[in-house]
Amino acid sequence: MVALIGLFLITVMLRYPQIPMVRALRRHGVEPLARWLNRLDRRQLIFFFLLVSTVLLGGELLAAFGPLDMGLVLLWDVSLYVDALLSAVAVASVARLLPALRFWRARPRPRARRRCSAARKVARNDDEDGRSLIAA
Repeated sequence: MVALIGLFLITVMLRYPQIPMVRALRRHGVEPLARWLNRLDRRQLIFFFLLVSTVLLGGELLAAFGPLDMGLVLLWDVSLYVDALLSAVAVASVARLLPALRFWRARPRPRARRRCSAARKVARNDDEDGRSLIAA
């Protein structure tokens, strides 16, 4: 039921942004959360996501098999691995996309045309030159 109410609020906020209630929700609910999330690093977001998922989904297992401090240390280690994996995926994606982007952006340029002018002199051989006849 809570998820449906949240989905309804998101739909109303996206569909009707000019309503005063939506502007107030955005000003007091969305913008402070966005400012707080902008201050966090990627590794902190991964750690918080893993922490919340562990607390919500695996809290009983963690309580049964070990202390919470050990679980947090393991989560920090896992978040570093996930961060390294996401960084490697990003670098590989950029490395594969750059040649495609260069090919897509490269446009064949029109070749420069030479203009034929009537004043262009025709190449002559030395024996056809008029000066050579005068010198002989």
